[in-house]
Amino acid sequence: MTKAKVALESGDIVRLILQFFNAEKLHKSMRNLEKESGVTNCDLSEDVLFLRQLILDGEWDAILTFAQPLEAAEGFDVRKFRYLVLRQKFMEVLYFKSGIEGVSKSYSIEDLIKCLNHLEKDCPFKSDYTKLCWLLTVPDLSEQPEYQNWNPETARIQCFEEVLEILRAVMPVVKKRTVKRPVTPNEDRLTNLIVKGLCFESCVEYCQQRALNGDFNDDNNFTVSSNILCGTSHESTGNFISWLKSLPQDSYVSDFEPMDLDVNFHHLTK
Repeated sequence: MTKAKVALESGDIVRLILQFFNAEKLHKSMRNLEKESGVTNCDLSEDVLFLRQLILDGEWDAILTFAQPLEAAEGFDVRKFRYLVLRQKFMEVLYFKSGIEGVSKSYSIEDLIKCLNHLEKDCPFKSDYTKLCWLLTVPDLSEQPEYQNWNPETARIQCFEEVLEILRAVMPVVKKRTVKRPVTPNEDRLTNLIVKGLCFESCVEYCQQRALNGDFNDDNNFTVSSNILCGTSHESTGNFISWLKSLPQDSYVSDFEPMDLDVNFHHLTK
């Protein structure tokens, strides 16, 4: 019996899940998985990764302290940095005070006023500050179209991405590596692997049926299974690979008609 080795790393599987969570905007679950596994989907330097953790955890005072040594650096937009951080803090205070996820006693009206006072000096335009002041009068933030789906976790991710652009001007943000190995998955890698896996299992089933029942006249006999929760074993996969290796060369150069896959992805309703 021949053997083929398959090497997997659990950290890479976690990265695939993190990427999927990020694409689906399940950022609370994403952050919890990062904390529990110690794995992040970032190729960032240690300092920038530390700042990312501070932003995603809402450590606002520590974030501003982090930026203090950079204020003297040429090209560092300290006002924009403070504005992005304090705006995020202000929106979160407003969010929790509105009781969307339950009223939080960690924030007070004084916190809102204090944030506004700092923001007045750092807002890029007067209209930005006026809008923030107006939000104080809104009884329910979720009723405003712009903030209907707003949540702290997703907003923190966006805040970090904006802060990252500021940091690029004054410091290296990507970790230097001696080994050129991808540390972040390709876009939609998990979904693509699942689609390929379903097609592969369907191919195994189709080939078995052809071997047992002969040629099919109806092209509609081939269907791709949509059941990702159950499937064939590793043994049948290995047997299929071995069978492919046993085919004559002529089988690999036969003409064929291209087939398009119409993937119908049903997203979660939150």
